[in-house]
Amino acid sequence: MTPLTECGPFIYKCYAAADDTVAVLAYQERNNTAPQILHLKFRQYDLPLSIRLMERLLLTGTMGSRSAASKQLYDTLDTFRRILSVYQENVLLRISEHLTGNENGTSPKEVFGPEFLLQLSNIVSEFLRAIKGFFEFISGCVYKLPGFEKMQPPRGQIPVMESLLEDISAFSNHQKKTLHILDKWRKQQAKQLAQQQRN
Repeated sequence: MTPLTECGPFIYKCYAAADDTVAVLAYQERNNTAPQILHLKFRQYDLPLSIRLMERLLLTGTMGSRSAASKQLYDTLDTFRRILSVYQENVLLRISEHLTGNENGTSPKEVFGPEFLLQLSNIVSEFLRAIKGFFEFISGCVYKLPGFEKMQPPRGQIPVMESLLEDISAFSNHQKKTLHILDKWRKQQAKQLAQQQRN
């Protein structure tokens, strides 16, 4: 089966050698607002990826035998799972709800002012720094890098750990895209405010 392809926040599959799917999706991305793009991105990519990542972390936590030497690795995985759970709940789910408007009928534009977008960008940036640290630590343990030799997981658990690293990398890349969209949205708002002040 031909793999799915990504265009901006959209995902698609080519059915013909020469179709204009990319052009159509690029046009749609240009003409959608930042709230629409973020909401679609969270629902299509970030939330499913975070759920899969959480499942992998739970799986590694319940896998059979582990050596006393690899205790630090499993403690780190448990810490990462808890941080991811908070991020999923307080950023991905809560922001996704705000993007569609809340029960009081407040529009995303009213909720997502420049200051709030900056605060949100800082939270995503902080999470990205944390995820980078976890990725490097887990990689070191799995691939027995210098300084991590005694923390390697049992041989039978390495394939699951490698899949976990792939999911962490994919999820991290999507958070970088989120950061880019938030920054673009904040700049658009600043430009609109400046224009309103001139008028």
